[in-house]
Formats: sequence, C-alpha cells, structure tokens
Amino acid sequence: GTSVHEQDECVVFHHNGAVTGLQIAGRQLVSSSVDGTCRVWDLVKDRCEHIIEVGEAVTTCACSPEDVPLGTSRYLATGTASGNVLVFSMNSWKEVLSFKAHEGPVSCMWSDGQKVLVTGGEDGFVKVWDMVEGQGGPQNLSIRAHNAPVASVQADGTKIVSGGRDGAVRVWSKESGQGILEVAGHTAFLGTVQFEGHRLVTDGTNNVVVLHDFSNNS
Repeated sequence: GTSVHEQDECVVFHHNGAVTGLQIAGRQLVSSSVDGTCRVWDLVKDRCEHIIEVGEAVTTCACSPEDVPLGTSRYLATGTASGNVLVFSMNSWKEVLSFKAHEGPVSCMWSDGQKVLVTGGEDGFVKVWDMVEGQGGPQNLSIRAHNAPVASVQADGTKIVSGGRDGAVRVWSKESGQGILEVAGHTAFLGTVQFEGHRLVTDGTNNVVVLHDFSNNS
C-alpha cells in the first residue's frame, strides 16, 4: 500500500514486496521494488505522489536530480529481473524508452541525471547507454567487467568504477572501455563503490572499507 506511519520522527513508506533501490531527488524519494513498481514519495508531505507500474520485478533504479539545467528533461531509469531497462519521463511519468540491457537481472545502475546511463548486470557486464536514443545511442559501450555479478557502478565524465561480487574493483575508460586499473583490498563479496574526484571508497563483507587515491591513474 501507500500508507505512511509516523513513529516518533521516523516515517515508514510501504511497497508490497522487497525494496531494491532508493534515490533521493530534492524533495522526492524514488523507490523500486520486486512488487513491479517504482513509487515516488513527497518527503515534505510524507505521501506517495506517483506509482509507476513497470510490469515485472524491479531490481534497481536511477533518476535525474531535481536541479537539472533549465530545459533539460528528467528521467527515471529502472532495471528489471529479466534484464530490461525501462525509462520514464519524470514530467509525465510515462514510459519513453525500453530495451534489453543484460542477460539476466540488471543488478545496479548509475545515471548522470541527463542522458548517460551506466548499468551493471548479473552477467558480469557493465554497459553505457544513451537514455534518449537507447540501443542506438552514440555513447553506448559494453565491457566484460567481472567474472561474477556486478554489485555497484559509478561514473564521471572520464571513467567508470565497477565492483563485483568476486571482490574485484576496476576502473575503466568511459570513452574506450579499456581497463585503467584494478583496486586491491577485497577478497570477498563487494558491497558498494563511491568516488568523488580521485578518492574512491569501497566496502565489502570481509569487514574492510578501502580508501584509494587514483589521481595518478585518472
């Protein structure tokens, strides 16, 4: 359901199945779920504004921030258990694009908030897509990144960082897809990767958080 319960100062939002992704965009919270929906919550009014029916289990999501440049469209991208990506306009909440992205579930994704979408799959691939042109986009790229499902991806204008459930963390050229470096420090299932500038932080199930400076490799 879409009910909201206040317990002290905690607000609880509901899906009808496991929640698989969360994105905050200004006053909005977007959540995805295996119940086949994405829900858009107003964080000021504490209520559900929109329910997007994706039609199958949603495994991950990414959306544009609230403060995109004037005249720029906002998008919500969803990845599904069957490997599809569906993109919705955040103005009309209607589907504007869909395509097959991976063989198996889409496990993670990242967006620059405008046109570029990076997806990771349980097939071990990291792929770059154009959210306007889809499979025919000029920025498309496919990288055989890991020998296990991809757990987390992030990118900037020049590089992509991917973490796999094999414990590997790798940095790739966003233009060519060539490997730049592999980050040591994890020997088990990797959780997330986050970077800003030249500082990269990763975590995993071997009770290790790794801080890496790759300024000389960017």
